[in-house]
Amino acid sequence: MAKMIQKSTAFERIVHWLLALSCLALLLTGLGFLYKDSLGWLNTLFGGVHAARLVHNWGGIVFAVSLVLSLGTWVPECLKWSSDDSKWLGMAGGYLSENSGNNGVCQRHTHQRIGSDNLAGYPHSCMGADS
Repeated sequence: MAKMIQKSTAFERIVHWLLALSCLALLLTGLGFLYKDSLGWLNTLFGGVHAARLVHNWGGIVFAVSLVLSLGTWVPECLKWSSDDSKWLGMAGGYLSENSGNNGVCQRHTHQRIGSDNLAGYPHSCMGADS
């Protein structure tokens, strides 16, 4: 059996689902309020206009809190900069590389080492260096 790689923590998954479900609730209730004549029936899914208003108001709070939590989790990781990022940016994300005929996707080496934080060979092999 292949070794499983955990891509996100339980906290990240919970925050993600809170964000997704609250967004869906806000979308459905908001459309029901905005287009009362044609989509007002959406609010009956939440138990009527009064209940839908409560779901919408509390859903907005849940959405805002989960958005802040998710940004706090992922933004620091996105702001990390390495020499590989500079090389990638220097070749315009692969469009200016030697392999630009295939949209910058490296066909020679696409393997990854399981259990390593370094994705072996992916950015390096596409830049012309053998790994």
